[in-house]
Amino acid sequence: MTKSFDGVKVSVIVPVYNIDGYVERCLLSLVNQSLQEIEIICIDDDSVDKSGAILDKYQAEYPEKIKVFHIENKGVSNARNVGLKAATGEYIGFVDGDDYVCCNMFEKLYNKAVQEQSDIVSSPYIVLGEKKSRRMHMGDMQYYGKSVYECPELLTSDVSFLWNKIFKREMLEEYSLYFEDFRIFEDMLFVDKAFLSANSISKVNEPFYYYRRVRIGSATNVFSQKLFDLFDALELLLDFYKKQNAFEKFYNQLLFIALNHSFVRHRTVVPYDENLIKLKLEFLDKSFAFLDSNFPDWKDNDYYYSLREGNKENCTDIDYWKEYIKYSAVLNLPEEFKEKAEAIKKRTNANFAQNKKTSAPADEMTDDMLVDKYSQSLAVECNPTGERKTLIFAGNMFNNPMTDDLQSSLYKSNECSVVTFSSRQILPNFSVIDALPSKSAKYCTGDEFADLKESDKEFVEKALKNPLYFKLHKRKVMSLMKNKFNMLYGVFGAGRVVFYSGKYPFFTALFASADCERILIIPDKSAFSKRLNHTVYKLFDQIFYADDEVLKELKKAGHKNIKKFNTLEKLL
Repeated sequence: MTKSFDGVKVSVIVPVYNIDGYVERCLLSLVNQSLQEIEIICIDDDSVDKSGAILDKYQAEYPEKIKVFHIENKGVSNARNVGLKAATGEYIGFVDGDDYVCCNMFEKLYNKAVQEQSDIVSSPYIVLGEKKSRRMHMGDMQYYGKSVYECPELLTSDVSFLWNKIFKREMLEEYSLYFEDFRIFEDMLFVDKAFLSANSISKVNEPFYYYRRVRIGSATNVFSQKLFDLFDALELLLDFYKKQNAFEKFYNQLLFIALNHSFVRHRTVVPYDENLIKLKLEFLDKSFAFLDSNFPDWKDNDYYYSLREGNKENCTDIDYWKEYIKYSAVLNLPEEFKEKAEAIKKRTNANFAQNKKTSAPADEMTDDMLVDKYSQSLAVECNPTGERKTLIFAGNMFNNPMTDDLQSSLYKSNECSVVTFSSRQILPNFSVIDALPSKSAKYCTGDEFADLKESDKEFVEKALKNPLYFKLHKRKVMSLMKNKFNMLYGVFGAGRVVFYSGKYPFFTALFASADCERILIIPDKSAFSKRLNHTVYKLFDQIFYADDEVLKELKKAGHKNIKKFNTLEKLL
């Protein structure tokens, strides 16, 4: 690290790798900081998109503020270390290139650091969501203005993120703090070592940082082999505390950190993919072995449960977690299957309570068998010839992020070229998107009328609620729907669109507008809407039904291309 401050109060280090869709907003938020004595150090980790060119453009526009380094791709830890060596500021901050910050963030944090002579200043942050954003880690001000020796709760009340803090550069140099070569958890290790080293940790109770929790391609949005870096990072953290003769003093807090990171990963829902399940069980075994080795009394220690909700008896039982992994992906299945799924869950819970292992009776279908058979049957019925040119939109059935396995099976069992997801789903199923051969799946979420003019939105809403108005303006309505459909999904040469629902007027109309064969599946009464009065239903080339009451309504309205949906019957 460079010794002199050169008049720079805060150096901001920005690692960048293939984020050309986000990095410009990040840079704009930094060059417009109210703190003038700032340097922005951007590390291009050998991006293959336009990220490097964007950095160069901003460096040319703001040569007095921005430094750009183009380096060989070695990961985010190396990129941040390059930034640390180049930094000249009194304090150092970190911003991920796909996030952005308020224009007064570093002025507020720096002034607090000077005012309280603190080595670290933290702040709350804002998580950017699909529908709304949330403020996180507000309050707890009673813990701050102290060191962790004076207030050990700092290690459990704050979060081990880099980007909502600034760190005094002298402290980082004194304790030789840098980033270890991990794929993830390098920030946790750095922050928790810095907390022990700091003379005082302060907080500004205002959220300045805007954090994108989910982004396709980011390191933290999937369950993968990278998560095993946790245990090496924790080993180094414990070694650091031991070298500072602080392990015994902060035993409970270090155990909390280990348990918190482990339990979060245990609770991560994965699809019924054999390799993913195996990987998660390996992670479970590794975590229990790590805890047994480093915290021999962890199963009897109550500290974690005094701060977090959780059943200690379950959380310390490896068999509980094994069953949890297996049954956590019980799906939001059609009504015909819910009873069986609930029975499985009840039996499992009862066996947990009695400390018994779960085993399904031979004559009862387990949930993983159910998922596999149902998904394969559905795919075959929707696409009997097995042709690749099929777009399947899984509607009402897929309103839960725990359904990757069913969607993967739809794709695998019938080689569907595109699978898309419900707008009601909270998170996109990235594992399915990544598995698609065409890579052309799109994901729709949030406001269903997004990208429609306000006048068009009102027009469509009125038309979908009023059958007569719809008939009079059918051409305009479907033209708007078609534009929206092509924007979200495109046609991709699809030979067939299969829409599994029919309950929601907007989406039913949306998929009725596709330029190909259109099939509607109405699996039960709850997926049928009389509000449409069949004006939109009649746009489909074929309707599958599963409920006789739905059949009566369809016949009453004069539909002709009606067919019994047999998948449910085959399985029941």
